[in-house]
Amino acid sequence: MQQNDRIWIGTFCLLLASCSETEKPQEPAYPDAIFENLPSAEAGTIAEMQGDWQSDDDAKIQINITGSEFRTVRDGQEQNRGPFVFVTDCKSGDPDPQGTAFVVREAEDRPCYIMSAVTEDKLSYIHSKRGRVSRFTRQIDK
Repeated sequence: MQQNDRIWIGTFCLLLASCSETEKPQEPAYPDAIFENLPSAEAGTIAEMQGDWQSDDDAKIQINITGSEFRTVRDGQEQNRGPFVFVTDCKSGDPDPQGTAFVVREAEDRPCYIMSAVTEDKLSYIHSKRGRVSRFTRQIDK
């Protein structure tokens, strides 16, 4: 084995060891307790979110928000349903009706979304881990 090969292998081992020690920052494992005693859905941002919404990016996706329940439908099939609660932010996960983010309790996952905007006819939020923006238009009964 040549000297350059040994140096390269040694450097690679050091890099590998340093990477394995680095932990990725993780969101808190939002406990069940934050979904107990949910606040009223009659005021604030949660009130503005009530209703049926159609994805602006994928015609197959709709969401329905009724009270404190968040439901996702894809191709007419329910994908997820669960309570949701506003939190101060995704990092702390502290329940806060005036918070800037919300957590949905789904079957196995508890994603946190950062509110971007909600108006009479538009809703948008950002998935905190993926950074993907979801945009929706309110569906009006015809």
